[in-house]
Amino acid sequence: MQFNGDVGSTKPPVPPAVFAIKPSPGFVAVTDRGREIPLFQYEVLALPMNGQKYALNTEEERREFVAVAESRFLSNRVPDANQVVRLIETNPQANCHGWVFLEGRFGIESTHVPSILEDQGYFVVREPRAGDLVTFESRGELIHSGIVGERDGEGSVLIESKWGPFGVYLHGPAAQPFPGTCTFYRSERPSRVLMIRQA
Repeated sequence: MQFNGDVGSTKPPVPPAVFAIKPSPGFVAVTDRGREIPLFQYEVLALPMNGQKYALNTEEERREFVAVAESRFLSNRVPDANQVVRLIETNPQANCHGWVFLEGRFGIESTHVPSILEDQGYFVVREPRAGDLVTFESRGELIHSGIVGERDGEGSVLIESKWGPFGVYLHGPAAQPFPGTCTFYRSERPSRVLMIRQA
């Protein structure tokens, strides 16, 4: 089934999307202190619309459906798309934390990030440099994370982050859909990537 939300199109309208968190019990990430971090991946679901259920039966249907969902997300949450650059296409396997610590293989819940930062020896820095990490907090809760990239031509900080189940973007600290107070971190570790092992 092909989806299209355009007026006058003969294709069916696109139903709302839900990205459910599906635990991955067969795998865990492990910190330097031996702490096991549970993992997940997103499951893509199409909500019923007008009393009709929609099944995503093929990988092509799934990709097309997620692309439309991402387009809706961007139009609702990113006021100026010219301030961001997509680096990697949508991949529902991981969220932002999974991109930062697992290179996008799995997702990590926000509640585990402070423990990861502590176990991996991260400390707060005022002047970030490429390769440092950044987190965003709102009302005392950690909501987003990313990787500091090279500065732009004006010397402003650029951040590489994955936006939920959608793509990976390059953006400034404020030009992203997860507003909050940002904190920069650095570690002496040669790599930010956690080990993954079978549980």
